[in-house]
Amino acid sequence: MKKLILFTGIILFITTLMFTSGFSQWPKFLRGSDGPAPANDTIPSAKSSDHTEGVLLQDDPWQEMEKLYAANNYNEGKSIKGTIRMVDVNGPEEKTIEEQEFEFEGFSSKYRYRIANLEVVNTDKINIIADHAGKLLSISPASKKSGTPQPFDIAVFRKIMVEQEAEASVLALGDQRILAVYRISDPMIQGYRIYYSAKDNRISKILIGGSRLSPLTEEPVMPGADKNAEQGLVQYTYHAVMTYDKVAPLAATLKQFKPEARFVSVNKKKLTLTDAFKNYQLISSLEH
Repeated sequence: MKKLILFTGIILFITTLMFTSGFSQWPKFLRGSDGPAPANDTIPSAKSSDHTEGVLLQDDPWQEMEKLYAANNYNEGKSIKGTIRMVDVNGPEEKTIEEQEFEFEGFSSKYRYRIANLEVVNTDKINIIADHAGKLLSISPASKKSGTPQPFDIAVFRKIMVEQEAEASVLALGDQRILAVYRISDPMIQGYRIYYSAKDNRISKILIGGSRLSPLTEEPVMPGADKNAEQGLVQYTYHAVMTYDKVAPLAATLKQFKPEARFVSVNKKKLTLTDAFKNYQLISSLEH
C-alpha cells in the first residue's frame, strides 16, 4: 500500500507540474544559469547524466517544436512503452525514489495508459481510472473539463510553450537534440526538456521538473530543499524522467479503438462490468 500511495503521488506530481500552479523558479540545469540563456557555446553540466551538458545551437526553438509536433503527434495513433523515473534532487546526491514501467496507446482525445497499478482510460463518452492493487474502478461521464491529463502527448508541451510565452533553447548532445523550455510566464509548469533524434525528430525522453510543498517520501527535510524566504515555505524539488523504449503506430483507427471495452459495456448510460473486473468495487457517477 505504501508503494501505491507513493507512486500515486508521483503521478499526481507529474500532472500537477503540467496543469496546476507551483511556487519556485525552474532549476538552473535547464539553461545552466540563473539569468537569460547563455550566449556562449556550451551549457554547463548539472549533477547527473540525465541533464548533462550540451552544445548550445542557434536553431529556432519554435521551429524545432513544430518539427517535434509533426513527428510525434497522435493524430494517427501511437503505442508507447517505456519507464518513468522520479528523482529526488533535494540532497547532496540525486536519488531515484521510484521507477516503473509505463504503457500508452491511443490518440490525443482517446487513449489508455498504465503506470504501475494505475490505469487511465479517456474517451469521448466516459473516463475510467482503475486501481488494480485496491481493485477499485472509478467511472465518470466525459466532458472537456473532466478529461484526465496525460503526460505523453507532445501537443500538451506545445500548447504550454506557445500559450505561456516560454523561453527556449536548442542544444546538441551527440546524435540527439534537446529542446529546453524555461521561464514560462504562468507557473503551471516551471520547465521541461525534450530529448529527440537529430535525424528524424523522434522523442526518446522527456524530463519534467518542479517543486511541491510536501515531500514524496517520509524522509526528513534534506539540506538541498529550497526555502522561499518571502513566504517562509520549504519546497521540495523533483525531476520526472520519462524514457521511451518502444514507439510504434497503433494498429486500430480512431473509430476502431475502444479502450473502455475491456472494463465495461455502456448502454444508455447503464454500465455492465466485464467478467475480468466483476470483483472490482465500482465508483460511478453514471447510472448503472
